[in-house]
Amino acid sequence: METNNTHKQFEIIDRYLTNSMSVKEKVDFELKLKHDLNLQKAVEEHRLLIDGIETQALRDKLNVFHKNTTKKNTAKHTNMFIKYAVAASLILFLGISSFLLLNNNPNKKLYAKYFTPDPGLPTVMSATKNYEFYNAMVSYKQGKYEDAIEQWQKLYINKPNNDTLNYFLGIAHLANKNALLAEKFLTTATNNQNSVFIDDAQFYLGLIALKNNDNTKAKSYLKQSKLEKSKEIINQLE
Repeated sequence: METNNTHKQFEIIDRYLTNSMSVKEKVDFELKLKHDLNLQKAVEEHRLLIDGIETQALRDKLNVFHKNTTKKNTAKHTNMFIKYAVAASLILFLGISSFLLLNNNPNKKLYAKYFTPDPGLPTVMSATKNYEFYNAMVSYKQGKYEDAIEQWQKLYINKPNNDTLNYFLGIAHLANKNALLAEKFLTTATNNQNSVFIDDAQFYLGLIALKNNDNTKAKSYLKQSKLEKSKEIINQLE
C-alpha cells in the first residue's frame, strides 16, 4: 500500500513540474505544498531528477549525431561534435556543481526547503470588476510568471503603492528567479503594516536574504513575520 501511495505521489509531482495539472488541481497542490515540508522535499528531489534526465537526454542525442556523421565530412562534424560534447559536459558539470553547492550550503538548502510560490488568490473573474488583475492571477497560478508580471506591471503604473500588486509582483519575480526585483516589490508591500500580506512578505524577504547568505538580515525579516515556518527557520539558523 505504501508503494502505491509513493508511486501516486511521484505521478502527481511529475504532472506538477511538467505543468500538466488543471488550474484547480495546481492551486490545491500548491496550497498543500506550502504547508507540507515532506512534500516540498519530495518536489525538490523530483526536480533534480528531471534535470538529470534532461542532461542525459542531451548526451544521448549527441551520441546519435556522432553515429550519423558521414565519412566524407568526418573532420568537420567531429569538430562540431566536440563543441557540443564540451557544452554537454559543461551542463552536466554545472548541474553536479549546483547539486553539491546546494547540499554544502546550508542557507541555499534552507531556501530550497522552504520556498514555494504563494498559491495566489481565488479567481472568480465573472464576479469582479478587477478583470485585468485576476486574469493575470490565472497566468500566475499556471506558472506563467512572465505573463503575470507583464499584466500586473500595467496596473502597477497607476497603483505603485498597492500592497496586493507589490506582493504578487514580488512573488512572481522570485518564482521567476529574479530575487533583486522581488526584494524591491516585497519591501514596498511591507510599507503597509495593515496589509494582509505583511507576514508572508516578511517571510519571503527573509528567504531572499537567506539566499544571499545574509543571516542577520534574514533573521530580522523572519522575526517580524508571525508565520510558524519563519520561527522554524530562525531556530535552524541559531
